[in-house]
Amino acid sequence: MMIRPIHASVGVAVVSLALNVAHAEMPRESASTLSPSESVAVVSECELSNLTPSQRKFVEHLMQVPAAQRRGSFCVAPGTSQEYIDLLDRLMFAGVDDSQRYVHTTRWPGSQGSPFNLTYSFVPDGTAVPADSSLPGGSNQIHSLFGGLFGSTAAWQGIFSECFQSWGDLTGLSYTQVGDDGASLFGSAGSASRGDVRISSIPLDGFNGVLAYNQFPNAVFGTVGGGDMVLDANDGPNWANSANNYRFLRNTIMHEHGHGIGLMHVCPDNSSKLMEPAINLNFVGPQLDDVRSAQRHYGDVFEANDSVGSASDLGTFHNRTDVYEDLSIDDNSDVDVYAFTVPDNAVLDVSLTPVGNSYQSAEQVFFGCLFISPVTVNALSIHNLNMTLLDSNGSTTLITAANNSSGQGESINGYSLPGAGTYYLRVSASTSTDDIQLYDLSIEVGVPAGDGDADNDNDVDLIDYMVMQQCIGPVTAGCGALDTDADGDVDDGDLAGFVGALVGP
Repeated sequence: MMIRPIHASVGVAVVSLALNVAHAEMPRESASTLSPSESVAVVSECELSNLTPSQRKFVEHLMQVPAAQRRGSFCVAPGTSQEYIDLLDRLMFAGVDDSQRYVHTTRWPGSQGSPFNLTYSFVPDGTAVPADSSLPGGSNQIHSLFGGLFGSTAAWQGIFSECFQSWGDLTGLSYTQVGDDGASLFGSAGSASRGDVRISSIPLDGFNGVLAYNQFPNAVFGTVGGGDMVLDANDGPNWANSANNYRFLRNTIMHEHGHGIGLMHVCPDNSSKLMEPAINLNFVGPQLDDVRSAQRHYGDVFEANDSVGSASDLGTFHNRTDVYEDLSIDDNSDVDVYAFTVPDNAVLDVSLTPVGNSYQSAEQVFFGCLFISPVTVNALSIHNLNMTLLDSNGSTTLITAANNSSGQGESINGYSLPGAGTYYLRVSASTSTDDIQLYDLSIEVGVPAGDGDADNDNDVDLIDYMVMQQCIGPVTAGCGALDTDADGDVDDGDLAGFVGALVGP
């Protein structure tokens, strides 16, 4: 049973941790239209004089890079001056037509809504992290840095693993850690020798300021090396901040990896989404909008379960209730099919509940989330969900629940299943909107106490007792009548009920 209360905010003060100001992804054709005069944004000496030495060095590096080549996504720490943020923003967006500035990044290979396994690795110390277009380079030191901060490799790599798994627990993504051979960064494809996502750390611009940057998936540029993450080696005190189980580090990792799986920044900046430009500490990990975006790309944890043949097997139900959260129909053609098995006659109750609320959303534009025109998204009623119970043959409809409108749930109550076997529950949408609808699913199977009459001859006798000897253990087909205490097992606890029924018909 998966219970993931990701939408509940933790009761702590909102802290603006990071501002992704360099998340400009342009189509190649729009980038190619830049003239030479637009390749460097003008920065005055007065503006440079207001920066710290490390910030000035970082900005001067950006000034030497043609605007069409500036890409990546980096974060700045709390307390960073707005002048510095605006300057970085201006440099990253120099010469870019606002109408073409942002494009939604594509996903890792595969069709929309299909699952994907990502490998990740930690780059060996000493490996060169190249200056990647707009971003400076250096010698990787992630092992020595984090080993010194956490005392053991297992401690700090465990945090990264948990952060990746947080995305995996909510989507069709799965993660495998592999070794890293130290091949050149940003140009070497994932393989058995290195991860698809490679993680390193170099000094960027001193303590605070820029915290980290992340590449988008490979498919964005049609080249290898996408998804890689680089953390600022000067921000050790931030990474070692153990408050709320290292929430500073965790939210930074999960936010940056959000870009690594193809998610862009969203506005307004109101502390409700992990992928807002300003990261904060009043929650942990992906929130409603983040989950919708990631599942739109990769489906939910049960993908791909689009047919009876690929149904998600939920196991055997005998007086059992399971609640599955944060599932989704990722577009108007998606179908989710779940299989469950009952060992004998049983009563079924199912609740299908759409999940979401109304919130404002817009793409990030110039100067963070200023000058945006958000639209209201009602995530609760994107689709009108319905469900169908299919017999063991996977084709015969037993009952359909399609009585309510969008935003309302559907239910099957007190349905008596025909007998032992595997049944299929199909969830679909009856609306045409090409968008994602989250939902929760509750399945309860109740099995009445057995009456001891295993051969159904209306007489509890020695023949039934002989069958009972063969049924010792978890209830299977034909044994439900001998589970007189309805605990799912035929065992010593059923003897009293059986003996009491031996009086006759």
